[in-house]
Amino acid sequence: MINIMNLFHNVANQRQVNNDFLNLKLNLMNDAFNWCIRILEYYSVELGMTYKELNVWVFRIIEPIIFIGMTGYIFWLRNK
Repeated sequence: MINIMNLFHNVANQRQVNNDFLNLKLNLMNDAFNWCIRILEYYSVELGMTYKELNVWVFRIIEPIIFIGMTGYIFWLRNK
């Protein structure tokens, strides 16, 4: 015979494990995000730019150029 309380306790424990794992993932993502912001803030001071200016340079100008260059290089390697 299945004990309903044990079944409920097992489900509650599984939910707690899932919540703990989700909180761990969220903490890791928040820590990584905050680390990246600190890097951008540091280099914005070193380069004499504002955080927003450096953010535009990195994510609107430099990153797309690298992405397009890498994509072109991959196509070049495939057609070699």
